[in-house]
Amino acid sequence: MSESALSAFASLLKSNQSLREKVRSAAGPQHVVQLAKDNGHDFTAATLMKVSAEKMKTVHDDKLNGSGSWGDALLHCFEGHD
Repeated sequence: MSESALSAFASLLKSNQSLREKVRSAAGPQHVVQLAKDNGHDFTAATLMKVSAEKMKTVHDDKLNGSGSWGDALLHCFEGHD
C-alpha cells in the first residue's frame, strides 16, 4: 500500500508545479512524507528512501550532480517513472 501511495504522489508531482516546488525545497524525507500526507497520500519515510534509492540507479549522474537540493535530486528520481 505504501509504495502505491508513493507512486500516486509521484504522479501528482508531474502535474502540480506548486507541489513540485515544495518538494524541491524539502529539507528531507519527513518533509516530503508530510507534504504527501497533506495531499492524501500516506507512505513512510522508509518507503520513500527505499524506492528513491532504487530509482536513483537509473538516473544519470549529471542530473544528480546538478541538483541544487535533496528535494531536487528526489524529483529527478521520479521524473518519468511511475
